[in-house]
Amino acid sequence: MRIDELRQEMDALMRARGIRRLSETQNPDALHSKLDDFVDDRPYYTGYDYARLYGWDQYFEGILQLYCKWELTYLQNSLKMFLERSDKDGFIPRCLPLVWWGMCHAQPFLAQQALLLKNAGDDLQWMWAEYYFNMKKYLLYWERRLDVRGCGLSIWDHAGHSGMDNHYERAGTFHDAFCEGVDLNSYLVREYEAFALIAGHLKQSSDAIYFRQLAANKRAAINRWCWNESDGMYYDYHAREDRQIPVKHAGVFAALWAQVPSPAQAERLVKEHLLNPDEFWRNWPLPALAASEPGYFEGYLPDETIQCCTWRAHSWMPVNYYAFHGLRYYGFNDAAAELAKRNREMFCREPFREYYKADSGTACGRDPFWGWSGLALYMEEELEKNIDPTALINKDFIL
Repeated sequence: MRIDELRQEMDALMRARGIRRLSETQNPDALHSKLDDFVDDRPYYTGYDYARLYGWDQYFEGILQLYCKWELTYLQNSLKMFLERSDKDGFIPRCLPLVWWGMCHAQPFLAQQALLLKNAGDDLQWMWAEYYFNMKKYLLYWERRLDVRGCGLSIWDHAGHSGMDNHYERAGTFHDAFCEGVDLNSYLVREYEAFALIAGHLKQSSDAIYFRQLAANKRAAINRWCWNESDGMYYDYHAREDRQIPVKHAGVFAALWAQVPSPAQAERLVKEHLLNPDEFWRNWPLPALAASEPGYFEGYLPDETIQCCTWRAHSWMPVNYYAFHGLRYYGFNDAAAELAKRNREMFCREPFREYYKADSGTACGRDPFWGWSGLALYMEEELEKNIDPTALINKDFIL
């Protein structure tokens, strides 16, 4: 099937299945049972059949909406609904409506989502002033409440909080709260820089200066605590045991996306690890865990619940997509082109699926899935035309 036909089919599937309201959310089982009666009839978009909103999903799915030439209303509404749930110290739950496992801080993509809107033509005047200050509190919560060592690095509450649901070996289970994730803190670099741009746009110059400095401090902290010179690798840091967590996972490539490493560090990270067939450069890259890890497995471990998605020997589009752009930032265009090609081929073999096995390419998860996996249809053209929807400052925004 031609790419254009798949794009049209994706758009049709998204429109038919993805436009939802919180009043329509389902409780298919105890895992998804709502903790509140929060009802909202504003339409939004979600890639999930049970209609739940998640932070980082909204960001990557927002790029798909823009490629499909949708109006901005759905992306605006989801952002507003998250920001309206802010409490007085800035805490926002990671999903809507609230469920028991969603009682952790929303993943750091809200400012990037707002900047996505701005780059698509939204003047963001609606953010002033309540939404703006709720977003500011939300970001400062990461620093004031979740930098438990005071070292400039924030923590995931548990593996599911990271979005990589079963990365227990690096991030623990519910409320273990020890993992200073390379992925998390790289996302925060981008969040702070995005908010600095929003602050400048809304003429809040002191906030713009402050958050740019927070981003710079965060980059320095990642390099100080998470870089391993011997291995040429970034590792998450264990806040309680004061040590690196020697688990190789694809989330570390968010550091490339946030432009954290020096050129020399990036070269080692890419050549020794990302392009290493014994680690991440598998048949259908990039697996969520390196193939050298004991937990690299195309299924679930014997003692693990199957009520979550699995992020082990599996290739997931959001991580592949930001790694692709990270490769571009450091001049690894050949690697970016090959990654884009394999992801497009992987998607086209079994389209509209949630994730794929990195060795066999077998599709997994929801069927059909109308969320972020469709980004595979755009990566090659982005490279060809030098387009990057994730760039924080971007005049040539979309294809």
